[in-house]
Amino acid sequence: MRIIFNSYNTTGAGPSNVTKFILKALSQKRILYKKYFIIPNIFLFKDVESNKDLKIIRLPVFQGYLNYIFRVLYDLFLLPTASFILNASAVIVLANYSPMIVRGKKIVFMRHLFLVDDCPTVYDNPKAYVLESLRRVVFMLTLKTTDIIVVQSNFMKDALIRKYGKIASKIVVMPNPVSNLIDLSESDISPKKYQKDNYVLYVSRYYPHKQHIFLLQLVEKYKTQLRGKKIKFYITVDKSQSNIKARNFLKKISKSNLDDIIHNLGEIPNDELSLYYGAAKCFFFPSTSETFGNPLVEAMAFGLPIIVPDLNYAKDVCKGAGIYYEVNKIDDAFDKIMALFEDQSIQENFSRQSHLRFKNFSTTDQWIDEVFSLVS
Repeated sequence: MRIIFNSYNTTGAGPSNVTKFILKALSQKRILYKKYFIIPNIFLFKDVESNKDLKIIRLPVFQGYLNYIFRVLYDLFLLPTASFILNASAVIVLANYSPMIVRGKKIVFMRHLFLVDDCPTVYDNPKAYVLESLRRVVFMLTLKTTDIIVVQSNFMKDALIRKYGKIASKIVVMPNPVSNLIDLSESDISPKKYQKDNYVLYVSRYYPHKQHIFLLQLVEKYKTQLRGKKIKFYITVDKSQSNIKARNFLKKISKSNLDDIIHNLGEIPNDELSLYYGAAKCFFFPSTSETFGNPLVEAMAFGLPIIVPDLNYAKDVCKGAGIYYEVNKIDDAFDKIMALFEDQSIQENFSRQSHLRFKNFSTTDQWIDEVFSLVS
C-alpha cells in the first residue's frame, strides 16, 4: 500500500509544527506502508530525512504571484498526477485544499478557520478579502472530491456544517496530537530560570486575531498594579517576521516603556519550549479565532492554569481547565490573571485541571494509528 502525505502548503506556525510532529513519529515508527511525504523547502524541515519506508519530497517555495501560479499548477495537475503514477492507495492532505480527483481515498484536514468563520478584522484590505474568497471556492471544490474531512474539534465540525450545509464527505473529529518535539519529561520540574519572576506565558506568532494588541492594552491600563506584583508577560513574536504589523507592535511596547512588563523572547525552538512552559505561573491565550490551539495542550502538559476568552474553540479544547474571561473585556481578563497570583488555591486547582485535561489528547504515535485506521 502506498500513501501520499501532502503538506506542501503548511507554512503557518501551527500546521507546520504539526507536520514536524508527524514526520518525527513516522521516521521512528515501523509501518508497512510505503509513504511519500511532500513538504515545502523551509528551514523548519531542514533536518528531516528520508528512510527506507518514508520518502521526503521537498518542493520550492515561491514568492508573490509566482507562488499562486505554482500552487494552481500543483493542486490541479502535479499532485493528482503523482497519485496515479505512484498508484496511491490514499492521499492525505494535511491542510485544507485538494480540488481535483486523485488516485485512492482522499482525506483532507481542515486547518484554516476563516473557511468557516467570517472575521472582519482579517479582511483589512481588498487583497486579503479576495484571497479568502478564492480559498473558499477551492475548499468547496475540495469538499466535492474528498472522502473524509478531518477537523480538530466539535466546534469546527459544527461551524463547517453551518457554513456549507449538507456535506457528502464523512466528517471526522480528530484533535491535534501532543507535541513530540517538546521535552515533556520536564513537565513536573520547576526550572531555575525566571524563578524570581511571576510570569505569564503567551506562545504565538503575530497575527491580528491572536490579539497581541489586546495584551498591550491590558498592560498599558494596569501597568502600575502589574509592576507592584512584579508580573511579567513573555511573548514569542518572531523578531524577523516580515509582517509590518508585528514590527509595529514590538515598537509600541518600547515606545510605551513597557519592556519591563512585556518581554519578547522571539520565536522559541520546540526543544527549548519546555523551559518556558515549566517556569511560567500561568498561560494566557487571548486569540479570538482558532481551529484548535496547539499551545493550549502544551500548556496543559505542564499543568499551567490557562486564561482564555469565553469562546467556543477555547471551551472545546480546555473544558474545565480553562479560566474564561468575557471576550474583549480587559478588566475581566486582568481580574482573572490577578486572582491566580493572589490565591494559591485557585492556582493549584486549575493546575490540577490542566493535568487532567491533558490526558484526553493522543500522543503523535496514537494519532498516526488513528489516521491509518481511516485509510483502511
